[in-house]
Amino acid sequence: MVGYQFRFLPSLQVLRVEAQQATCYAAQMVFAYDLAKWHGGGAPYRGDIVAEASHELDLLCQWWGEPAHVQGVTQCIKQKEFPDCAWIGLRWPGRLAGVYVDGIAPQYLRVIRLFDQCLGMREWIFDEQENVAAYRRELRVFLEGITTGQVGLGCTGAEGVRVLRVIAQVQASAAASVIPALTSSGIALCPADPESPVSTLVLCGTDGRGSECSPGSCPSRPR
Repeated sequence: MVGYQFRFLPSLQVLRVEAQQATCYAAQMVFAYDLAKWHGGGAPYRGDIVAEASHELDLLCQWWGEPAHVQGVTQCIKQKEFPDCAWIGLRWPGRLAGVYVDGIAPQYLRVIRLFDQCLGMREWIFDEQENVAAYRRELRVFLEGITTGQVGLGCTGAEGVRVLRVIAQVQASAAASVIPALTSSGIALCPADPESPVSTLVLCGTDGRGSECSPGSCPSRPR
């Protein structure tokens, strides 16, 4: 059993039901905090910025399965050697998701927005008290699972490996020089090579809809 306690949050269990409705077409997720303070007591951050989004990626895989296509961008904003921000784009048949990780934010923030053709936008904001209760539920399930062999809502080893595969794909995409184009409407993730056959995700910040972009329409590609 993998320690993804967000699965045990009642509010996210409700969101999961909504996410799995046929009319839900997109999700936007943000995780922001000063990771240097969190991990190293103020020392420079030396972690894996993409892996910091593993909770969000686990939720998306739990809702919609393993994505059909993944793109990623990492940036070194505060320091030169280790990226401290990441943009992740994911696609499933009929669905899109964007995940942003900000490792230099002064305050802790986790937000999820779902976009549904019928319900409109639904927003979830992290609550510390609910999270503490989720840890207790997760521990109880873990201890019971030692004798029953069942993990209930918990993340199985196979599901944890699935998240690792997605992280590896994001890292490979970022290493292949995928560059972000920040626009007033959101984030466009486009291959650095205009001739790349890889499909491109454009996540719109106004309604969350995504679309494919071509060399002529992508804001980060020459026309």
